Order: sequence, then structure tokens, then C-alpha cells
Amino acid sequence: MFIATDTVINGEQYSRFGYHPILDNDGPPFCPPGYYVAPGTTTTEVCLREDTVVGLVFQYDHALQTEHILYDYSIEVGDTIHDYFDWDLVGWDPTPTVVVSMDSVQLSDGVYYRRWQLSTDVFDGVLHDYIEGVGSTFGITHEAPQYYGDGAHLWCYKRNEVDVLWSVHYCPLPAGLSVQDPGKGTMIQFFNASGGSVSYDIGRSSGDLIIHAVDGRSILRASVSGSGSIPWTGHPTGIYVYEFQDRTGLRWTRRFIAE
Repeated sequence: MFIATDTVINGEQYSRFGYHPILDNDGPPFCPPGYYVAPGTTTTEVCLREDTVVGLVFQYDHALQTEHILYDYSIEVGDTIHDYFDWDLVGWDPTPTVVVSMDSVQLSDGVYYRRWQLSTDVFDGVLHDYIEGVGSTFGITHEAPQYYGDGAHLWCYKRNEVDVLWSVHYCPLPAGLSVQDPGKGTMIQFFNASGGSVSYDIGRSSGDLIIHAVDGRSILRASVSGSGSIPWTGHPTGIYVYEFQDRTGLRWTRRFIAE
């Protein structure tokens, strides 16, 4: 629950402040209500603070008497984040995790949720998915420490649409909530930018295509369907990001190199 009023904390003004009930345990897994947890779990109220200007949600740690970044709304393709596999936090070799794509997935409640696909070097490269609202009701985690004293992590990861059973922070989908239609049939099948044009093949789909520069500027927008090409001139060689959303609301985001 967030209180939708301006709040001043340590001289800084924030748009929303509130608290959220979580399930607390002496050790992992830490899961929100509706998820399987170990016996002896109790319900705890945790204070959260949202900075709507920078798109961050903070959790106050009563044990350490400090705050940690819990959620980051602004994660984009190409960003490096910290998650379960960043073992450098405990003195092991670093294993950075990179957001390689974003799309949408429909769950059994009929709602489309944003999905981040993450890649890490651990175990010779693991591609695993994070679905917004599955294990977290606010967004993807960013630079979150392994534990918040005796508090809780409120997220889960998915790998190849299967729960990460060997994660120390494993928590499964609640009963009755599962992936219905990942929309793989409408994924962009081909995309290339070279020779003064952008060529694409989206099968039987139609929707809106937006191309962003790495600094976030939108530099091309077009309605597309099937396969074809659109002009691509006046843009230097380099890395760009395209975002495609079809007429059903499914969305995909990818990086590409324009030659």
C-alpha cells in the first residue's frame, strides 16, 4: 500500500510513501503472499518509499537502519543489473547480468505483463526471464543486496519458462497463475538496418515500430505489418534499440547494430 500524498523525508520530498505486508522467514526462500514458503513464516510490515522522479522504490531495513534500492522502473535493454548470480557481493568472481530484451507475456489471469530477458555468464551463460508481478508487484530489482537483515526479497526469476529451482531465492508461481501464451508466434522473425533502409519480417503481425538511439531519443516511428522495409537515412553506424508492439498489446524490444 502506498499513500498517494507528498511526503518529506530528511528534507527531500517524495510523491508516495507507504508500507507493504511481506512474508518473513529466518532464511530463504522469501516470497510474497500466495507463494509457497517454509513453515514458521510470519507476516511483517515493511516500509517502502517510492521516488517517482527517478523511478526507484526503496525499502527501509529496520535491522541496519538504512535504505536499499528495491525496484527500478527504468531498466532498459543493455543495462547491467545485479541479481542472484552477482557473487562478487560475497567475494567471488563477478558475474554481471545484462538485460538483453524486453517483451510482454500473457498470464492465466488474462493480463499482459512486462517480461525482461536476462543473460549472465554464470554456468556458461544462462538466459533467464523475469516477469513483472510474478514475485514482485512493482518492478525489476536493481543492485539489491542478498539479504535485508531478516527482511525479504519480493521477486522471482524464470529461466526457459521454468522456475529457477536451484536459486537460493526460489519461490514458485502461485497456484492458478501460469504462462498461457508467450506470443512466440508473433515475435519479429527478421530485422536488419543497412543500405539506407530497415528491413523487417513480423509474420502475420501488425503494429507499431519505434527505433531509439542509445541516449533514449525516438528517431523513427512507423506502423508496419507482414514484411517490408522503411527508409533509414541520416543515422550513423552504431547500436540502436527497436521496440515493436502488436495490435494485441504484446511488445518486444531488442538491440541491433545499424551499418
